[in-house]
Amino acid sequence: MSLDTVLKIGNILRNSKEKMSFSNAVTSCPKDNKGCWPFCLCLPVDKDFNIIFDKASIVPENQRNNLYYLKYKTSGNDTSCKYMFGDIYYSVKGTLSNNGAISISEDGNYRLAKSQSSFDKGNADYESICSSLDFPIEETTELKQIRTGFGREQTMLERILKYAPAIICYFENQKGSFKEYIDNEVNLKKKCILINKEDNKKKLEKLNAYKNDVDDDEEYQNFLLRLNNASIFIHFSYEDGCGHAKNWCDFSKTFELVTRKMLKEYVSETKGGLVLNKNLWHTICSGDKKNDIQFPDFDLENRYKTRGFTESDIEDLFYGVTYAKKGKMISGSEYKLIVLPFGKNLKADDLKLFIEKKNESSIILSNEYSDDLISSVLGSSSTFTSFDFIFVKNGGTKPDTDLIEISNITRSTLNRVDSRNKIIAHQVYAERNKEIKIDKLERNKEKKEDYSLSICKSFRNLLGDVQMNTTGKVKIAASKKYESHILKVLPLIYKEDYYNDPSLLHSFVTNVESAIRLGGSQFWYKILKYDLMFILSIQNNKQNKYMEIINSASFKLGVKIGKMAKPLKKSIGSFEKNYVGLLSRRVSTKDDCIRFVTDISQKLVMHDGMWATMCAEVCDDLANLSESEYDKDQLSFGFLDGYFKYEPTDKKKDFQRRLEKILADYSDNEDLKDEVSKLNLIVDDINHKN
Repeated sequence: MSLDTVLKIGNILRNSKEKMSFSNAVTSCPKDNKGCWPFCLCLPVDKDFNIIFDKASIVPENQRNNLYYLKYKTSGNDTSCKYMFGDIYYSVKGTLSNNGAISISEDGNYRLAKSQSSFDKGNADYESICSSLDFPIEETTELKQIRTGFGREQTMLERILKYAPAIICYFENQKGSFKEYIDNEVNLKKKCILINKEDNKKKLEKLNAYKNDVDDDEEYQNFLLRLNNASIFIHFSYEDGCGHAKNWCDFSKTFELVTRKMLKEYVSETKGGLVLNKNLWHTICSGDKKNDIQFPDFDLENRYKTRGFTESDIEDLFYGVTYAKKGKMISGSEYKLIVLPFGKNLKADDLKLFIEKKNESSIILSNEYSDDLISSVLGSSSTFTSFDFIFVKNGGTKPDTDLIEISNITRSTLNRVDSRNKIIAHQVYAERNKEIKIDKLERNKEKKEDYSLSICKSFRNLLGDVQMNTTGKVKIAASKKYESHILKVLPLIYKEDYYNDPSLLHSFVTNVESAIRLGGSQFWYKILKYDLMFILSIQNNKQNKYMEIINSASFKLGVKIGKMAKPLKKSIGSFEKNYVGLLSRRVSTKDDCIRFVTDISQKLVMHDGMWATMCAEVCDDLANLSESEYDKDQLSFGFLDGYFKYEPTDKKKDFQRRLEKILADYSDNEDLKDEVSKLNLIVDDINHKN
């Protein structure tokens, strides 16, 4: 069960030196979507927990990776944003809409006062810790000192957040005392108003709301203040008594104290141990009024039978749960795969490196094959002997939903699957390159198309929606059909239990036909043909399903009909779209196929293209093919193969091409200058007659 693996991972992380960075309650200083840091301000704090504002400085960029802040939450859905202690990350964005309304969004671990600020909201929990018999007085001393020091300067600290644009402006110019600067709230307010007015000038002018003079208009000033747009991180640098600096994370006893308080809010005691009464691990129902009760006999007293925990288990879960949420998205779907490693004598560094490796894209083997989902897993430390695979629906801003769980897939199994897939991909790629040189197709310096083989990509091509892109070229996009199918087959592939997939051939034919109708012609047929070959070949059958198809009587008959019909492409301009693009509808039954062959024969006669021998063969094979052997998808596949492979022989053109090749080979040979000149005259004469 994956929860057992999560607890083992959590135990390793909880007992590591870098435990803070793995806690469910700790988050690193974030970068925005452009990769930029927030404004990082360092405030020194002396040994008596007094904040020294005049020694404030900007945190050097090379130290920002080591900045963390505490998220104090007493349930997975807690949005109250209480502040207990530690560094502060605060982000605010005021957005002016086209109708003049302002929407404000805040992020981070601090909220400014509406009814209460985050510091004030945390007072009740802080007092609960200090008065509780569960927490000895000597353990609460540091927390009291830290919060008392913060409380003394709460007004100043909240001004830094409230007037963040003005604070950033000060450090860009750095004139005078910082303490005096933030003491003057009137000046801070003016600075923010001017900054926001200029930053939103175009929108304000469009709304006829831009004013040059705002000094006497308090309502307009407050309007502009709501347009603050800034991200700021306040890092407290504490003096350790020996003149050295330490972070809030170094107050390990205080951190454990606050963590224990949080954990107590998540659990209840029962005769069978601790049980979750709030959302911490999403597959265990808490049994509150908002959830259906899924316990034995539907009785809350039986919650421990679903899963009972010790106090140590809950602490392990608190460290393992964040690690267990990190997965890789399955290409073209709303699903992701979470892989949890297991092995003997694992260390936190092993687990950390595993996550970093998992976030790397796989290196495509000689442009032939890639599997992002497991390549990084197999490239990780050999100390990992097995893995739990969890397929989940990505929740975005909401919790993920677990869908499928496979426990204890051994490394040797994954190695065997991956090695076999690579060998098959190499063979299929080599076959494909004989027909189409993928390296040269649609490649340019600006955008390189990736035509390597991969499981997800091949399924997406076979099961996706055929569309036209903005440049008028055919593309295949992911579809709901693909999403639901990939979720079914990936667990089977990685368990070596993938034997049958009857819908693939029909989907292949359907998508080729759609591509033809949109003008995709033989390019997409060849791409999809080798996607089908690859997927059917990696199935775990003793007999290759792809070979069974191409050796079937229906396929062979289809090849002959395709060859027979090919000359009509030149004779009838709409033949490919109206006949080949709608092929499977014209050959649904054997009787339909007879009518189709008759129609093709008549059109060949009309256009002087009737071949008696080929037609006789087709009619004989069709007559001898039993109803039970007839398969419209196999016949359609064979038709497409014969149609796109076969080129009618033109002896005159073949002769002309040979002459042109000789001319190209000997054009620079001075000894054969006269002979080359005569041959040129012959080629010109042939071209003139054509």
